[in-house]
Amino acid sequence: MRVSCLLLLAAALVSGCAGDVLRGDVGGDPFAVAESVFFELRGIDQGTSLPFHDITVWMMPITDSCTRFPQLVDDLAAVRLQLDDGQDPNEHCADWAAVWEEFIGNEAFWLVQLRLQAQPRADEETPLTTYPYLDADGAVAPSAPWFDAALARHSAPDLQRCADVFAGADWFPTVTEVAGGEIEMKRYVQDERVVGSVGLDIADQDPLVGSFDAGFCPSAGEWPLELSFSL
Repeated sequence: MRVSCLLLLAAALVSGCAGDVLRGDVGGDPFAVAESVFFELRGIDQGTSLPFHDITVWMMPITDSCTRFPQLVDDLAAVRLQLDDGQDPNEHCADWAAVWEEFIGNEAFWLVQLRLQAQPRADEETPLTTYPYLDADGAVAPSAPWFDAALARHSAPDLQRCADVFAGADWFPTVTEVAGGEIEMKRYVQDERVVGSVGLDIADQDPLVGSFDAGFCPSAGEWPLELSFSL
C-alpha cells in the first residue's frame, strides 16, 4: 500500500497539481477541499526539556474557514442554549438547520486534519522535509519528523437529521484514521504559510493523494475534528 501511495503521489506531482486538493474517496465519499489553513506550536517541553514543533494542517470544505468555522461553533452553542431555555423543538430544528445552511448548505462534508511533528530533527534540519507516517499511539519513539492524520465525514445536517436525533438516533461523524503514507513540506514560512504534498494510506482501499497551500489561522489550534452535534 505504501509503494502504491508514493507512485500515485509522484504521478499527481508530475501532472502539475497544486493548491488544496485531496484526490480519492473513502467508502465512495469523495473529498471537496475549498481551502487549507494551519496552526503551529513551538517550544520546549517542560517535562522532558526537549523541543517540540507541532504543525496542524486543516483541509476544509469552505473558504474563509478561519472566520466561518469558529462562527459555526459559536452559533451552534447559541442555538443549543435556546433549547435549554425551553424553545419548542420544531423551532429549534429550524434554527439549527439554518445555521448549517449558512455554513455548508446542509450538505455532507469532510474535515481533514494532518498532524505534522517537526521535532525531533537535527540542528541543521528545518521543517522543509519529508514526514513519514508514525502511529502516535504506537510503541516506537520518533527519531525524526513524522505525521499522523484523521479524516472526519459529517453527514448532511438537515431538518431530517435534527428530527432523527430528537427521536433517539445517534449522530456522530465517521472518523477514518490514516494507516501510512508521507507528507512532504515544500515551503514553510513561520506563522504565515506552509505548502506541501500529501500521500495517505487508508486500510483496505486505494491511497489518497493531494496537496495543500495553507495560510496561518490562529484559531485553528482549538478546532474540533468531531463537532458536537448533540441537540
